[in-house]
Amino acid sequence: MGMSLPGLETQVALFFDQGWFEGKMAVAGLAKPDLARALGLTLQELQDMWKDQREISEREIKTLALLLGASEAEVRNKGGVQGSPEAHAAVAGAGASPSPETTSVEARLTRLEATLDKILQKLSGD
Repeated sequence: MGMSLPGLETQVALFFDQGWFEGKMAVAGLAKPDLARALGLTLQELQDMWKDQREISEREIKTLALLLGASEAEVRNKGGVQGSPEAHAAVAGAGASPSPETTSVEARLTRLEATLDKILQKLSGD
C-alpha cells in the first residue's frame, strides 16, 4: 500500500509493510525472535511494530537496515515512518522512556556508586 507524491519516483508506504519485512527476513534467514533480540525489544513490542501500533525509532531503523541488507531510507519507507530522520529523532527523543539497556546500566551504576561509598567510608574510618 502506498501513494505517489509529486516529484517522487518511489511509493511512500503509509503503513508498516509486513510482506516486505517478512520477505527480507526470509532472505536473511531471520525470524521475529531474532529481530526482537537484535533490536532490544520484547516479542510483543516487535508485534506492535508489525501491527503498526508502535513507531520505529531511528536506532531501530539503522539496525533493521543492517540486518535486512536494505538502506535506511527503504526501511523508513516500508516501515511507514513519515518525515525526515532528523525530525523523527527529535520527536522520539522528546519525553521518550529509556531503553531497557539504559535502565540496566543506570541500575548497575547506582549499585557501583553505593559500593564505592561503603569502601570509602571504611577507608576513612567513619
